[in-house]
Amino acid sequence: MHNRFLPNFSELLKVTNLDYLRFVQQIWAWWLESDRFNERTGFNVKPNVLTKMVLIAREAGVFAGGEELLALLGSKVVLKVADGDAFMAGDMLLELTGNLDELLLIERTIVNFIGRMSGIATNTHRLTAKLIYIKIASTRKTLWSLLDKKAVLVGGGLTHRLSYGQAMIVKDNDFAWMSDLVDKGELKTFFEKIANLAFVEVEVENRDQFLLFQKFASQYFAFGMEMPPLGIMFDNLKVDQFKDWLPELSVQVFREASGSINAENYLDYDVQGLDYISLGALTKNSYAIDLSLDLAKK
Repeated sequence: MHNRFLPNFSELLKVTNLDYLRFVQQIWAWWLESDRFNERTGFNVKPNVLTKMVLIAREAGVFAGGEELLALLGSKVVLKVADGDAFMAGDMLLELTGNLDELLLIERTIVNFIGRMSGIATNTHRLTAKLIYIKIASTRKTLWSLLDKKAVLVGGGLTHRLSYGQAMIVKDNDFAWMSDLVDKGELKTFFEKIANLAFVEVEVENRDQFLLFQKFASQYFAFGMEMPPLGIMFDNLKVDQFKDWLPELSVQVFREASGSINAENYLDYDVQGLDYISLGALTKNSYAIDLSLDLAKK
C-alpha cells in the first residue's frame, strides 16, 4: 500500500540535523559579516560592559526562530516564548545577555531574523486557521530557503520539498514527451530511477493531461518496486475546473492545487477530496513582525 500523503520533513529542519545546523550557521555568519561592514555604533561603546537586552513585540503574532537562535548564541539567549506560541503587542519574547559592544553588532541581525521568521509563521497560522479539509504547503519561492520553510512549519503549514533533488515534480512539458512511454507501458527505466525519491508529483493543466496521468498512475502502482508517494498537482486551474475529477483518482494519489492561489481566493479550494494547496505567497510576499530590541530597564 502506498502512502497517499506528502512526507513530513520536520525532522530535517531541526538543529539536531547537522546539515540544517550548518546552513543556519553559514547564513548567520554572512549576515553578521554584512552588519560588521556597515555598523559603526559599537565602535563608540566601551568594551566588556555586561548588558542585558530584551526583544519586545510591537504587534501580535506567532513566534519562530527560537530554536535556531539558541543554537547560534547559546546561554546568551533566554527565550520567554517557544516556537509556535502566540504573543501580543508588548510581550517580551527573549532576553539577551552579553557585552554591550558585541550585542550592538548583532542587534539588527536578531531583529531581522526573528521578525521575518515570525512574520511567515504568523501569516501561515492565520491562513491555516480557517481551513477545514485541506492543508497549506509552501513552495520553493523563498528568500531564506530552509529558514522560510521552517517558519511555515512552525506556523502550521507544510514544507513541501526542501530542495530540487529531494523529490520530482513532473512539469506539464516533461509529461507531454512522456506520453508515448505511458501509452506503450514503457516506464520501467523511469520508475527505477525515481524509486528513491521522497515523492513524485505530476502537474496537469487540462482534462487530456488528467487522463494521461490516470494511465501513468495505474502503471506506477502496479510496478513491482516499493515506490514513493505519488501525487497530482492541478496547476493554474480553478477549483470548479477539476473538482469533478477528484472522485476518479485512486485513493493512493495525493491531490494538490497550485498556481494563482492567494490569500484572497484560497478558501475556494477548501473542498473535500483535495489534500493540499501550495502558495508562494507564504514566503515571497510575507512581512516581518515589528520588533524592538532594547536595553533592559534596571
